[in-house]
Amino acid sequence: HYRLLELVGHGGMASVFRAHDEQLDREVAIKVMHPHLASEPQARQRFAREARAVARLHHENILEIYACSEDESEDSYLVTEFISGPTLRRFLDLHGPLPAEIVALIGWALSDALATAHDFGIIHRDIKPENVMLRTDGRLVLCDFGIARLLDNDSVTNTGQLLGSPAYIAPEHIHGEPQDGRSDLFSLGVLLYEALSGALPFAGRNPHETLTLIARGEYQCVAERVPSCPRPLAQILDRLLQTAPADRFPTARSLGTALSDFLKQSGLLAPRDQLRAYFLDPEGFWQGFLPQLVSTLIATGKELVAVGRTAAALSAWSRVQSLDPNNPEAAALIAKTSKRQRARSVLVIAGLVV
Repeated sequence: HYRLLELVGHGGMASVFRAHDEQLDREVAIKVMHPHLASEPQARQRFAREARAVARLHHENILEIYACSEDESEDSYLVTEFISGPTLRRFLDLHGPLPAEIVALIGWALSDALATAHDFGIIHRDIKPENVMLRTDGRLVLCDFGIARLLDNDSVTNTGQLLGSPAYIAPEHIHGEPQDGRSDLFSLGVLLYEALSGALPFAGRNPHETLTLIARGEYQCVAERVPSCPRPLAQILDRLLQTAPADRFPTARSLGTALSDFLKQSGLLAPRDQLRAYFLDPEGFWQGFLPQLVSTLIATGKELVAVGRTAAALSAWSRVQSLDPNNPEAAALIAKTSKRQRARSVLVIAGLVV
């Protein structure tokens, strides 16, 4: 009872069609496995597992699966919700690099989606901007669990084959070591680094060189590439990109908590609603939020000075200057605090001389 309307895309495993579900009168997407793959039992098994795994997931930021082909069906296909909006890749091409707070909102939404998947023992294994889509209502949706791996049944993908996009692959995947949810967090870290800086952290001249850089953990820290990046967010990204899984966040939920804490400090208290508002009107949202952010950062800096955290205060006010270069209050606070800090340094040196 599905009427195909148009071909909307090709992937490594399947073609995607826009179709009409005549029984329920709704627009859907039908993902049909390529014939040359459908003849391979292993590929058919992986494709069918995508449906069985992801159909159990019900989350606002995960693509919903409506139906799938039977095991004995001649064609292997999935029926999912149809999303007419662009991919996050397309959005970044038009609007990137993004402000730190928006990057944190995206990270929070995707970490929340991954936390749900990981609770079911599912890892995505191909987190990248091309696999994140934007609905017309502003909702962010994580798609294509086609190479997702069930932690309790990895016989299908345990073939020594590298599945995923080279720039986003976790080091343990390259080394053929066991993977878990922390592998998704590494890939998410690459995505967020790219959204913030406009560049990939690991970018070789070819896929082999890129994989070598990832395996060695060789990249430019985001604080060096984007000096205006708030220190708490830079620390989060650097932790996500650690070579050893044990050095990253232990779970997607713990990452979400860290991002939520950063967002609260920026005055963003309802991340899901605010992210949707941003995607519906990127420029309008940011221009409306910017004065609030500047006020929050100035007030935070004053609180930090009061408890003796001068360096952190100067960092907050420097961020104000990067957001609002002509802000007189931030300039005055920086000058006053720097002068006081220099005076203290002189007194300390004089005391040491005496």
